[in-house]
Amino acid sequence: MHSILAPAALTDPRAIPGLEAWFRADDTVDVGGGVISQWNDRSGNGRHATQATPGNRGTRVTNASLRNRAGVSLDGNDYYTTSAFSLPRSCTIFVVVGAITARGMLVEHGLGDSIYLYADGNAAMAVFGPTGIGYHRVFKTAWIGANSQASGRYDQSSAPSLRAARADVTPTSTDGTAQASVSYSKSLSIGARGNGTLFHTGVFHEAIVYSRALAAAEIARLEATLAAFYGA
Repeated sequence: MHSILAPAALTDPRAIPGLEAWFRADDTVDVGGGVISQWNDRSGNGRHATQATPGNRGTRVTNASLRNRAGVSLDGNDYYTTSAFSLPRSCTIFVVVGAITARGMLVEHGLGDSIYLYADGNAAMAVFGPTGIGYHRVFKTAWIGANSQASGRYDQSSAPSLRAARADVTPTSTDGTAQASVSYSKSLSIGARGNGTLFHTGVFHEAIVYSRALAAAEIARLEATLAAFYGA
């Protein structure tokens, strides 16, 4: 497995409790010509994100704007899914994206019935309740730009919080109510909704998923690590 980065004072995501899945574009399975069939799960949980259909696979690229780090180019038909695993309402999700052609679903657990982080449009982050109908969500138009890192966090007591460029984002609006503590066993998708809709078109570099609302100090440590690695 690749080392996270230097200096050692920065944080390996595995050192923070609650890590459920971690995908980085330099740890993938290339089936030829840079075509990626699988994003390996670096968390140690074995939740690799795969795509069996050749026409829905992205291509590995490097991004000169992010220190020539590896990325997976998604062309509007590409996405990856994991096997099902449980994720509670309380969670934190980090992403790093490169060039963006069209914003769409970044990361989703479930299929409109659990949790999702969406780059633009209907909602930036939504958390669904025990009935699959109730939800708590926060809206923000164009809250994430190209070549940047962003995150969403939910603590079950207030509206989901969003961060971009290592700073809190003021939402356009919020709705819904705080959701009870409940876990759903669902697959996780990267780059689109799990049924092959709402595609995010562009370069995707990294996704990190935790099963709890991280403390501010933990978020700051991970943001510093991502900034050092990508320069974003």
